[in-house]
Amino acid sequence: MRHFEIRICDDEQYYVDELRTLVSTLSNELDYDIGVTTYLDVDELIKDVIEEKKPCHILFLDVEMPKMNGVDLAIKLRREGYAGVLCFVTSFDKYALNAFQVDALGYICKPARYDELKRLMKRACIQVYYQIDEEAAKKRYIEVSSHGKDFVVDLKKVLYIEKRKNQAIIHMEEGEITCYEPLKVLHARLDQNKFVYTHQGFIANFDKIKEVCPESVMFGEGCEIPVSRKYQKDLRKRHMDMIRSLR
Repeated sequence: MRHFEIRICDDEQYYVDELRTLVSTLSNELDYDIGVTTYLDVDELIKDVIEEKKPCHILFLDVEMPKMNGVDLAIKLRREGYAGVLCFVTSFDKYALNAFQVDALGYICKPARYDELKRLMKRACIQVYYQIDEEAAKKRYIEVSSHGKDFVVDLKKVLYIEKRKNQAIIHMEEGEITCYEPLKVLHARLDQNKFVYTHQGFIANFDKIKEVCPESVMFGEGCEIPVSRKYQKDLRKRHMDMIRSLR
């Protein structure tokens, strides 16, 4: 079960509580793992979502608020990079037309009806699933150029990457790919929680490491790469922590 963070912004406490109660009831009915955070002030919302970048998969905005109306707030959030699912809460159907300029999923009218919210939430959660899967795909695959051709590399199949003169050799479970991209630049494109330096000329896929020795990192079946003193201690500790957690 995936976890969703939902944020609700409305300047009236009654409607905030009403929507939070309906969302909580829905989460139990639909078996969704949902966290709900509410705001009476737009500045607090902006601080959390934009400045502190707290997770926000689905956002419900009241259209009529004193400091900033919901549509203008949505425009600001989109300009600042918010890419989650936007939904409006309104007393006036006419605002539905403005929803399209901020790529909003839809709107519900006050007072919120359970059946309308349920339909909207189902659509919203499906959209969040797509966004999460797309983000996961970006972390799993990279595109590299080798000998004038473009290749899509499945990072789950990479053992390690080696610097060889002005080339980067990507060693896979089956075969290897040579690309003319500096190791440092290539590393910046990877998930750096999984792809770690073992030596100034080697990057390992941490998930593939079988053993961290004093002078080498082992991948099994006689495959190993050097590890320098700079990285050995931290790598060994992290590897042992992983083994303990699995046990």
